[in-house]
Amino acid sequence: MIERSIATFWEGMAVQKDKLSITVDEYLSIFMFIIVRSKIGDLEAQLYLVESFVDDFSLYQSREG
Repeated sequence: MIERSIATFWEGMAVQKDKLSITVDEYLSIFMFIIVRSKIGDLEAQLYLVESFVDDFSLYQSREG
């Protein structure tokens, strides 16, 4: 979703697409900003559920493999 939002932002602008990339640190910062702004009241419980019901392979695997 973050990547699609960034791509949508840059649509129609004259910029080289190969220059548009974000680092892991930037990605994490954006993700943390979204989490904080979402004001999830039971975030700890939600994270516990994810960790409890998702196997380790799925939990720690990235899209790239």
